[in-house]
Amino acid sequence: MRDEEKLIHGEPIEELIEAKLEPGRPERTIKLGPSPDEPKPWLLLVDGSKTKIASGAGLVLQSPEGAKFKYVLRFRFQATNNQAEYEALITGSQLARAVGVGSLAVISDSQLVVGQVNREYEAKEENMENYLELVKELIRGFQAFNISQVPREENTEADQLARLATAKENLIPGGVMMQYLDAPSIAKPVNEVQIVEYKGTWADPIVRYIKNGEVPDDKSQARKLRIKAANYALMGDVLYRRSFTLPYLRCLIPTEAEHAMGEVHEGIYGEAITVEGHWPIS
Repeated sequence: MRDEEKLIHGEPIEELIEAKLEPGRPERTIKLGPSPDEPKPWLLLVDGSKTKIASGAGLVLQSPEGAKFKYVLRFRFQATNNQAEYEALITGSQLARAVGVGSLAVISDSQLVVGQVNREYEAKEENMENYLELVKELIRGFQAFNISQVPREENTEADQLARLATAKENLIPGGVMMQYLDAPSIAKPVNEVQIVEYKGTWADPIVRYIKNGEVPDDKSQARKLRIKAANYALMGDVLYRRSFTLPYLRCLIPTEAEHAMGEVHEGIYGEAITVEGHWPIS
């Protein structure tokens, strides 16, 4: 990691995270230096955003070597700032587990969320209790987990992404991945079973190659697949098409593409959803 990547507002991340709050407030201490038997920690920055008409969140997942995965989460439901913060924490933790992270250090500017996760505050509202239980379940999947609260002005990278979550899509820079959440993470699933016939798509070989390195036996076809797969990124089980001038485009299976196009034509989300935001898999 380059020295400039270790700084937040000119301060080393290690010193910033280990700093203490002013007297009378709880300490926010987190150790980034792993013990010999622990994997090197990844860093997760999260923040939520809410306006009168929309809500969303932003997160940055950073590897020990400094590689960053930036995400904008757009909600198709109303959420408070604290709910948005939990959604960012949950999605970021799920992404971390999906890429095999063993040790995770989380930074948030929400004193309530951090306090509840650290058992300093009690979750009194039912939805906060449900969010907290889901986070605890995710935490159990890591070898080491820490969460620390910092002032908003020291969480600018996640804050900027959270603001973009409630802005127009054309303002989101290239290299930032975008995802829509149809319902809160704590929403109970509908007990409905729908039997569908699965038909493979052209994206299946790309996913198998990214996941397992699987290529066709034919050398020419294998070479073509490797070249094609370089244009895609897999985060969890979601495939994205890389873009240098637009946000990463989420690939949709045919049924998802039909649903998204239907919403666009019906004007359900107004300007909140554009065709450029998705890449249909045919």
